[in-house]
Amino acid sequence: MGEDTIIIDQLLSRLHARCVKYGLKIPGPLSFYQTNNSTTDLYAWLLVAFDCTSTDPRDKVFALLSPADESIRPAVLVDYSNSIKEVFTNATSAIIEYEQRLDILRYAS
Repeated sequence: MGEDTIIIDQLLSRLHARCVKYGLKIPGPLSFYQTNNSTTDLYAWLLVAFDCTSTDPRDKVFALLSPADESIRPAVLVDYSNSIKEVFTNATSAIIEYEQRLDILRYAS
């Protein structure tokens, strides 16, 4: 990795972190920028994909189960017979229990 690439990577990392910290909409391609591409936190993936659109809102959760840690997957089963509210409630409960993250509750509204 060249010096220019490292500088750009650091800049993008800081910009992304500030957008998240201040609750700003993350612009375009930067919304998929991850400082740690190996993260398995469902919460982190949901933040990255927050502004993405989908025909079925449940897909916002279901699509992100694959990169998430496999220990959380049984708590959020892919089941389209569950309502949108049930899917998001299950995902939130799983994040609180398995990832020990209460800050997910700021998105409850």
